[in-house]
Amino acid sequence: DNANSKESEKRVGLVNEACFEAGVISVDSDLTGEADTGGYDLLPLPGPSETHHVLNAGCNDLQILAQSLCDKPHLPSSRFVYDKTAAEETPPTSTRGIEDITQASLGPLKTDDDVDKLHDIVRSVDNTLRKLHRASAVIRSAQEERNNTILELLRGVDFWGDIHGEVMNQRTLVKGVEELEKFNSSIEKGNKKLSDDLAWQSSLATSALNAAIEVRGAVKSSRTASRAKTAALSAAKKAQEICITLDRSTPSEEIQLAQANASKTQSQAIHAAVVEYEANIAKKRAAVSLAHDIQCWNLHRKKCIFDSCYEMALLQNNICHKTANMWENLRDGLIESSTI
Repeated sequence: DNANSKESEKRVGLVNEACFEAGVISVDSDLTGEADTGGYDLLPLPGPSETHHVLNAGCNDLQILAQSLCDKPHLPSSRFVYDKTAAEETPPTSTRGIEDITQASLGPLKTDDDVDKLHDIVRSVDNTLRKLHRASAVIRSAQEERNNTILELLRGVDFWGDIHGEVMNQRTLVKGVEELEKFNSSIEKGNKKLSDDLAWQSSLATSALNAAIEVRGAVKSSRTASRAKTAALSAAKKAQEICITLDRSTPSEEIQLAQANASKTQSQAIHAAVVEYEANIAKKRAAVSLAHDIQCWNLHRKKCIFDSCYEMALLQNNICHKTANMWENLRDGLIESSTI
C-alpha cells in the first residue's frame, strides 16, 4: 500500500510539473493521396474555468477527475495539466473553524475580494434554473393537453360514423382506456414533482444571489470605512503636526484651538478605526457564511437535480414501454370488418 501511494504521489507530481509540450499528443493522419501527411498535434484540454471551480466548491469532482487521469495507463504520466491549483487539495472542513476567517474562498476566487465575479456566476445559475423551471412548466402543460386529447379520441372510438361497437373489442377498449388514464396520471405526477424540484432549486439560487448581494454591500461598507479611517488618520496627523509647530510666541487662544482640533481629530480617527474593524469583521463573517452556503448548495443542487432527472427518466422509460404494449393490445383488439 505504501509503495502504491508513493507511486501515485509521484505520478501526480509529474503531472503538475509537466510542461506544455509534454501534454501535446501527436496523431497520425489517415488521409491518403496527399503530398505530405505528417499528421497533427492534439493540444491539451483546457482546465476548469473559474465558474467550474466555484460551482464545484465543496465537491471532490475535480480532484477525482485529475486523479483518474493520472491513473489511466494509456495516458502519459507527464501529461500537462492546466491550472494545477485545481488538483491541489484544500484542508478538510473539520480543520477550519469559523475563527479562520481568511479561508472564505471558492476555488481561485476569494469571496470578499472577488464578490463581483461570484455574484455574476450565481446570477447565471439563477437565470438558468429559472429558465429550466419555466420550460418544465410549458412541457408539462403541453404533454397534459396531448395526453388528454389522445384519451378523448380513444374514448370516442365506438361512436365513429355508423359503425358503433364494430371497431374494437369492448373489453380491450375498456382496459386500454383504463391503463391510459393510469399512465397519464403517473406522468402528470412525475412532471409536477420535477417542476416542483426545479422551482425549489430556483428559489435556493435566488437566496444565494441575495446573499451575494449582501456580501457586496458588506464589502462596499468595509471599503468606505477603510477610506474614512485613512482620511481621519491623515487629518489627525496633520492636526498633531500643527500643534507641534506652535511655540510660546503663539497666542494662547490659537494654541487652545489647535489642541482642541487635534484632540477632536484624534477621537475621530479612533472612532473610524473601530468602525473599520467592525466593518471588516462583518464583511469576513458574511464572506465565510456565503462560501459555506454555496458549498452546501453545490452538493444539494447536484444531488437533488440528478436524482430528480434520473427518477423522471426512469418513469418516462417505464411508461413508454407500458404505453407501447397497450397500443399493441388495442391494435390486436381491432375487429376485422369490411366496413373498416
